Amino acid sequence: MSARSSQIVSAVLIGVALALVVLVIATRNTLTTSEAEARETNLLQAYDDDEITRIRFERKTGSFTLTRTKMDDAGDASWNITEPLQEEAEPFGIQKIEGTLELASQVRRIKPEEVDRAAFGLDDPSLVVHVDMGDIKYRLRLGAPAATPEGSRYLEIAGENAPGKGVVIVSKSLIAELDAKVDDFRERYVMPYLSSSLQKLTLEGIGGLRKLRRADWLDGFRFDGMMGDARTSRAVFDRVLVQFTRTRAEQFMDPAAAEKALAGQDAVTVTMTPIKPNEPVGIVVVGGKCPTSDSDVIALRKAPDRVAACVPRSVLSGLGATAESLVDRTLFWMRPDEVESLDIRQGETHLTLDRKETGFVMRAPREGTVDTEAGNGRLEALIHAMGTVVESPDLARLGLATPYGEVTLRSSASDESKVRTETIQVSARTPDGRVYVKRGHDGVVLELARETARLLVADAALVRSRTLLDVPIADVSRIELEGPAKQSLARSDSGTWTLESPAGFTVDGALALELADALRTLSVERWVVDADDGTFGLGEPWIVARLSVKKGPGLETHVLRLGKPAGAGRFGSFDSDPGVFVVPRRVVETLTTLVLDRSPMMMDTSITAKVTLSAEGRTVTLEKRGEDFVQTDATLPLSEDAIHKIVETLSGLRAEAAVHVGPPQVEEGFGKPVLTVRIEREAARTERLPTVSFSVGAGDTYRNVSVQYVRVDGVAATYAVARGSIRALLDAL
Repeated sequence: MSARSSQIVSAVLIGVALALVVLVIATRNTLTTSEAEARETNLLQAYDDDEITRIRFERKTGSFTLTRTKMDDAGDASWNITEPLQEEAEPFGIQKIEGTLELASQVRRIKPEEVDRAAFGLDDPSLVVHVDMGDIKYRLRLGAPAATPEGSRYLEIAGENAPGKGVVIVSKSLIAELDAKVDDFRERYVMPYLSSSLQKLTLEGIGGLRKLRRADWLDGFRFDGMMGDARTSRAVFDRVLVQFTRTRAEQFMDPAAAEKALAGQDAVTVTMTPIKPNEPVGIVVVGGKCPTSDSDVIALRKAPDRVAACVPRSVLSGLGATAESLVDRTLFWMRPDEVESLDIRQGETHLTLDRKETGFVMRAPREGTVDTEAGNGRLEALIHAMGTVVESPDLARLGLATPYGEVTLRSSASDESKVRTETIQVSARTPDGRVYVKRGHDGVVLELARETARLLVADAALVRSRTLLDVPIADVSRIELEGPAKQSLARSDSGTWTLESPAGFTVDGALALELADALRTLSVERWVVDADDGTFGLGEPWIVARLSVKKGPGLETHVLRLGKPAGAGRFGSFDSDPGVFVVPRRVVETLTTLVLDRSPMMMDTSITAKVTLSAEGRTVTLEKRGEDFVQTDATLPLSEDAIHKIVETLSGLRAEAAVHVGPPQVEEGFGKPVLTVRIEREAARTERLPTVSFSVGAGDTYRNVSVQYVRVDGVAATYAVARGSIRALLDAL
C-alpha cells in the first residue's frame, strides 16, 4: 500500500471514530427501545444512578436538597446535604433512595383524557421530588389519594426530557419510601472522628479531667501531663471508645435548643485533636436529658460543625470513666493471641517460650514441647496479672536501679519491621515473696503480690507432664483420705469396695469408683513452680490422699497433698517431687465427697406396704392396693396425679451426697422439719429394715445446687437432697 493510500485509510478511520464519539454523546441520555420496553411500568423509564447529580424534596413545610459531590477511587459517589443544612450525607440513606427511584413502579396509568388535575391534587402537590439525571430533569408530583387500592395516591411524572410523562397511581408502600425526611440522610454518628485518627483526647466533666495522647510505642493511648503519663488500661479504654460508636443519633434536635438544655447539667465534654494537623479539633458535649425521651441524653457537637441529637444514656457509663480507673495496672499491653514469644531472665536462670503452630516449645532452661493448654494458661495469667502502682518510686530502694531480671514479650507479624516488643524490669523477691516491676514503655512501677510474682519465675515447670499417675483400676487396692472427708476404703480382687472408715455405713459404689478414678488417673491443671518455697500451704496440707496400688508381690503407695486454694482448685504436690501444681476443682470436690450410700431414703415400690407423709400439720397416708397406692387417711383427698407424683419422687429419691457424719447441726433445721416421711416395707419380702423414716430440714446450696438437708433415722449422717425433689413432694400434698 502506498503512503498516500495509508493516509487516506487513517483519515477515514479517524472520521468514523469521531462520528461514533459524537453519536454516543448525542444519544447518551436517549431512551433505547429495549430500555423503554424493560422499564415500561417503572416511574422512571430512563434510569442511570451514575448520571444522577441532584435529588430535591419539596414540601410546603420545608424542603431539602441532596447533591452529588465526587466519585471516590472505587467508583462510589459521595453526597452532601446542601439545603437547608450543609453537611455530608449518610451513604445508606442515599443508597436507599436510589434503590427506591430505580425500582419504583406504578399501579396503573391514567389515560390523558381522564386526568382531572384539580381533583387529583396535582396543581397543589403535597410533595415534589426532583431527580436531575444528565439531560433528564424528572419532577414527580404527589397528589391526592386515589379511590383504589387502599392508601394509594395520584402521581404526575413530568420534567425536561423526561420519558413516560403522565399521571399514574402509586402504592402506599412506595409513597412511604418517597416521603423521605432530611434526617434520613444525616450522618448519625455525632463524634466527628474515629479514635484511630486522633492524636489527643481530653474528657472533662463527669469522671473528672482526663488528658490523653496517642502512645508512640503502641496502638493505644497514655495520659498526657497527668497520672505520671501512664498508659491507659486497654480494657477500660476500649469501653470508652465503644461509646464513640454508640453516640449515634436516635433523633436530631436544634443545636441552639440543645445548648440551652445542657446549661447547668451534668455532662462530659470530649475534645478530639486529629493526627493530621490540617484537620480541625472536634468538640462534643454529652449529658443532660433529651426533651423527648427519659432514656436518652443530649449530644451536642460544637466543632468542627454544629450538630445536636438525642443519644442513648448508656454512653455516659463509658465516657465517665475516671482517670484512676483508666490507669493500666497490668504488666503488658499485648493480648495473649498477639504474643509470639516469652522470655524471662532471673539472675542466672532463663526461660524462653516460643509459639509453634497452635502450641508452644520451650528453648530454655531446657528444650521441650509445652502442653498447649498449659502454655496458654501461663501466658494468659502473665498478661492479665495486675499490680499496685507505686507513687514516686525509689528505684534503688525497690531493687530496680540494678534489676534482678526482666521479662520480654515479642509479637507476631508477617513483616519483621512490624514486630513489637514489650519489656518489664523485675526486682529480686522481698522476704515475703513480693517483687517490683518497671514497665519499659511508660516507666510505671508496680508492686506484685507473692502469688502474681510466681508467674515471673524462670523454671521448666511448663514442660512437665500434666499426667502424674495412670494405673489400671484392677491394680487399685486401697484409698486413705485425711482432711475434711476422712475416709478409708479397700478394694477386693473382685472389685468390691468396703468402707472401713467412717464405720457403720454402706459404701456408694459409684462414688467410690469416681474417687479411685480421680487418683489413679491423676492430672494437674497446670504446673506452678519446680520447687515449693513454703508459701503454698503444703507443709501442713489441707488434704492428704494415699493411693495404694499393686506392685509385684506387694503394694506401692502414692501420696497427693493439697494446700491453699488456687482459683477454683488447690495447690498440690505429689509423692517426693518438690514441684508444685494446681489440682483441678473436679478432683478437689471428689476428694472431699463422702462415699456413703446416697439412697437410704429411696423407696422400693415392689416391697413397700405403706407411706406416711407429714407437713405443715397435715398427715397423708398411702397404702399399697395391688399395683397401685391409694390414700387411706381422712384428710382432703389427693388427686391421682398427686399420688403418682409422690410415689414417683420417692422411688427416685437420691441425695447429691452425704454432707457430714455425726449428729445434726443446729443450722440444718431438724428442730422443726418441713417434712417427715415414713416408709413401711412388707417384712416378709425384705431383708432390710422394715421401716425407714427420714426428716427434711433447712434449705441451702451444695456445690451450686439448691438442696435441703435430710436425716434418716438410724443413720448418723446429714444428706443434701435436691430441693426440686422435696418441692415436688410438698406441692403434691
